[in-house]
Amino acid sequence: PNTVGALIAQSDLKDLGVHTEMLVDSFVDMYEAGKITGKRKQLDVGKIAYAFAMGTEKLY
Repeated sequence: PNTVGALIAQSDLKDLGVHTEMLVDSFVDMYEAGKITGKRKQLDVGKIAYAFAMGTEKLY
């Protein structure tokens, strides 16, 4: 998950929404890069939905 997230953080994708089981460090990178906004979601607009988080201190 972290490798894919790092690639997305460097891509031209934008306004992504997140519904995932595991939140990892790369989601922080994507959020800080402005890729995750959640504004196009139809459910939980603007929110990140996840079951559990697993990563480094950066994530918490």
